[in-house]
Amino acid sequence: MVLAALSTLILGISPVATVKAFVAAINAGDFVSARMQLLAPGNSNDAESLKVIGFKLELQRCELKSRDANSAIVTCRARKSTSREFRTDPVTGDNEEVQLTKVGEQWKICLLDPNLYVNRPLHVNQLVFLLGRYGDSGLRVIAQNVECSKTVRRGKQLATCMLLYVADNDDVLPKAANWKKAILPYVRSGDPFTVPPDKAGTVSWSYNGKLAGKSWALIENPEAVVFFYLGKGGQPDYRFGNRTVVVFCDGHVKAMTKAEVAKVKWK
Repeated sequence: MVLAALSTLILGISPVATVKAFVAAINAGDFVSARMQLLAPGNSNDAESLKVIGFKLELQRCELKSRDANSAIVTCRARKSTSREFRTDPVTGDNEEVQLTKVGEQWKICLLDPNLYVNRPLHVNQLVFLLGRYGDSGLRVIAQNVECSKTVRRGKQLATCMLLYVADNDDVLPKAANWKKAILPYVRSGDPFTVPPDKAGTVSWSYNGKLAGKSWALIENPEAVVFFYLGKGGQPDYRFGNRTVVVFCDGHVKAMTKAEVAKVKWK
């Protein structure tokens, strides 16, 4: 990280070099150095969110468009990818203009109006926004979405295990007291029972007790009846930006708001 910071200080003597240093720091996971290139850097306490997202940029174009004594515009085009956990395909962006201003001997990247790129793949400017002063809440939302997607996958694993158990046990659902023990033999990998940041070994989910010991044939409209929900004691845990995760008896899983959960069926 120290070497990355030194390199950005050295490279930041020209507008193009500043943009390249910003991108190189992001690719290295050195967000302190990346923020050094910004005119209005944001909160440095979101490193974990940034690591989860795992942004990578491949500059396909980076050249000076215009420059005067105190301002410059660099034209860029970048290909963006994210971590495996985030599971997004690489996307090549449009040509975009990165604006810079001179502060002392250094060039600093300026924040553009987010409305200019909110629906366009202008990847460099988007990351300037996310790492800038006004982007911290955006990073938290993205990180929440990543964790929510991972939780949905855990829920799907629970549903599969439960359906296999039911098929092997005369189409009868387990009792409420031993549902985890009942389906544990069907877990092939990982720990679907615990959802971070809960401690390892914690059962983060609740089984719908109204189904306990019930014959599968008595469940009408299984696509609308809750199997499991993230939370305890009848209280869903809305930990993902006012959303919880609900597993339904047909095996599908949804992230849901409180208003949506109010409409689900329990038997």
